[in-house]
Amino acid sequence: MSLGLVGRKVGMTRVFAEDGSAVPVTVLDVANNRVTQIKTQETDGYTAVQVTYGKRRPSRSRRSSRATSSARTRSRRASSST
Repeated sequence: MSLGLVGRKVGMTRVFAEDGSAVPVTVLDVANNRVTQIKTQETDGYTAVQVTYGKRRPSRSRRSSRATSSARTRSRRASSST
C-alpha cells in the first residue's frame, strides 16, 4: 500500500542531522484536507480513499449547505437596508 500527502508547498528549509550536516527539506501545508470519495471492494472492485485540498467552491457544495449560507446573507442584507 502506498501513502501520499496532498498539500501546498510553503517553502524550503534545512534540518541538521546528528553529525552536523544540513539536509534540505520541503515544507508542506497539509491542512484543509477532506475526503471526497471512498471506494470499496464491493462497489468499485478496489479499495481506495480520494482526498482533496483546500476549500469547496460554493457552486460545488450541496444545496442544503448553500441554503444555510444564503439565508445568512439575506438576513444581513435585510438588516442593512433598513
